[in-house]
Formats: sequence, structure tokens, C-alpha cells
Amino acid sequence: MIQGNRWSGLDWEQKGFSIDQHEIHERVVAAARGEERAHGVDAALRLVDREARQECSAAHGAMGGGRH
Repeated sequence: MIQGNRWSGLDWEQKGFSIDQHEIHERVVAAARGEERAHGVDAALRLVDREARQECSAAHGAMGGGRH
């Protein structure tokens, strides 16, 4: 999403995300966009890597269907 790759225009189902993964994705991308504005693309990509690993690990892969 930060680099505008082929996945950028797809919705969460097309990407194969669970609802939980999608929620993590949205939080991480929002934080990364702020980091990109403040410190550049490389810093944003490092943030994505770090935050996605932390959040997915904490959520045990975030494979659930969400909190409905």
C-alpha cells in the first residue's frame, strides 16, 4: 500500500485477509503513511514490518472472523 503495488486497489477479501487481518492492515498502513510524511518511505516500510509482525503475533496470526 505504501509503495502502490498491485495489491493497493484490492479490497480485504480479494487480498485474502480475515477481518482481523484487515483491521491490523488498516492500522499499520495509517501509521506508516504518517511515518512516510515525517521520515520517508524507508522509515515507513520499517514501521510496516515491525508493527505488522507485532500485531499479527499478538493476535496469533489474526485468522479469526472479527468481533461480531
